[in-house]
Amino acid sequence: MLIRMIEGATRVIGKSQGYLGLPLRDELLTCSVGGPETPAMVSAWEPTPRELAELQAGAAVHLRVLGTAHPPVYVYVGPVPDAPASQGAASKGDAGEISQLSELIAMAERSAARLEASGDAAAAASMQGLIHFALGVAEVLRT
Repeated sequence: MLIRMIEGATRVIGKSQGYLGLPLRDELLTCSVGGPETPAMVSAWEPTPRELAELQAGAAVHLRVLGTAHPPVYVYVGPVPDAPASQGAASKGDAGEISQLSELIAMAERSAARLEASGDAAAAASMQGLIHFALGVAEVLRT
């Protein structure tokens, strides 16, 4: 999945910890457990072309939470974005570059998973760094 800029973002977390950075929108909602004005954070994600094809073929969305305590989460599909009038349609070259980069990210994700499964944590961590860099490039290409 590719990190997207969430509409109405209020902050970006994770950069100071060495991660790519995750734009968040802080919200207050009424929760049946937490009550009224329960704080929540919303982020936006976009499937790569490979992931989209896998979802259309029936694959499930998985959520990985780091650590040993699982916070309450809610995974859902956001609204379909309107094309910004000032941006116009992306050129075929731009769309092609993003598609190619998305495929490279998908290959790197598979490689990282294989490295992690083989016990090569250092190589897997290096591959994750490459993935985070490529995700940043993809975000720049989108804007």
